[in-house]
Amino acid sequence: MKLPIMIMAGTGKDDPDELLNYANVKYKSLIKLNGETMLELILKAAFSTGMFTRYYILGLPEDVVVLPAEMNKEDVVALHLEDRTVPERLDGATKYILKEAETNPNIFPGKTKHGLLLAGDIPFITGEIIQKFVRRIQKFDRDFYPAAVKKEYMVQRFPKSSRTYGKTKEGLFCIADISSFDYSLIADRIPTIKIIRQNRKKFLRVIFRTKPSILLKYIFKRMSVADIEDVTLKVLRTKTTFILMDTPEIAMDIDKPHQLDMAIEEFAKLGA
Repeated sequence: MKLPIMIMAGTGKDDPDELLNYANVKYKSLIKLNGETMLELILKAAFSTGMFTRYYILGLPEDVVVLPAEMNKEDVVALHLEDRTVPERLDGATKYILKEAETNPNIFPGKTKHGLLLAGDIPFITGEIIQKFVRRIQKFDRDFYPAAVKKEYMVQRFPKSSRTYGKTKEGLFCIADISSFDYSLIADRIPTIKIIRQNRKKFLRVIFRTKPSILLKYIFKRMSVADIEDVTLKVLRTKTTFILMDTPEIAMDIDKPHQLDMAIEEFAKLGA
């Protein structure tokens, strides 16, 4: 499978300043761990898979992007979408990519307009994990494939991760920072995505109003992953399949100072 990839590497209007001040950087993805930025580590992992046709780095000026030595700069595009919210950055990036694909059919060599999306602050991800995620998708016939990781995997690998979890019949899950989706659908979904993001702390209320039967399932711990997929279709008009992974590295993002301290400690162990 060959497809493009976007990496959310910039700093948006809704990003917290606490970590940036603590690390003394302007962009979170440029925090260094053992001499390499988080962006470099993520690019290395993605490049090692050999599956990406084009790399789009969202939110950074081109002059601050340092590529791993093995990468060809002609395959990388830096889209400086600074001071925009996440939905606005996704909208601008997907429009650019689809326009570029009109004259470059190699960007989407398959029958769909699917690509990957990675956060720029998951430094523990590896090429093997990315490949495992893509293999689990199998057929790219749904609109959106978010990844999720069970709590027990996170706690075992990263006990200080401080993640929040959603309760389902199958267990407690957190949403990971890797997904695949049809790039061509984003422009039409932006107004809805903005509403959901602005009200993300009240999202359960939105779910219950959309599908009241879910409320009883939630109360009695019978709400399943399939129920959430059904609600996503109703709320976002998006055919969704969650990819359940046993790799906590895809959910270990660096958002807070204590998480950065943990990552520094982990990388020190790896380099020992």
